[in-house]
Amino acid sequence: MKLIIILFLFFSISCDFKGIDVSAHEKYIDWPTTAPNVHFAIMRAGYGIGGFDDYFEYNYENAKANGVKVGAYWYSYASSVSDAEQEANSIIQALKGKQFEWPIYYDIEEQSIFDAGIANDIAKAFCDILEANKYYCGIYCSTYFLNTYFDDEVKNRYTIWLAEW
Repeated sequence: MKLIIILFLFFSISCDFKGIDVSAHEKYIDWPTTAPNVHFAIMRAGYGIGGFDDYFEYNYENAKANGVKVGAYWYSYASSVSDAEQEANSIIQALKGKQFEWPIYYDIEEQSIFDAGIANDIAKAFCDILEANKYYCGIYCSTYFLNTYFDDEVKNRYTIWLAEW
């Protein structure tokens, strides 16, 4: 099943679901106040190779305790397939022992990745490792990057979370 999500900076616009993108930028979310207003939260688990988000554990535990369905993402700084594989192993470490109702996304936004022509290769490498570890995964990027730099194999295989700022 293919799932496409469009989240605007913090809130999605949808007929049925409202969600938030949570990272260290928001710090500690007041989940008892936030939970009644959202259906889900996609949380940054970390970035690069081993850069864990300092607020991921707190926000994961408190979102779940307040009935919010959760997904996660990993921000990529990969400059090679090997880097993407290491980033995948990093997020797997962060996700251990946790349950997710929403996908795990690979956040690909760095222009250097697109300039190097490696977006397809790193996306496949990252997602292949997550799928091998039984995670439902996808790609996060802008519509422009998706349509310009990713081939149909990637666009049709993985769940897509589109950034529309």
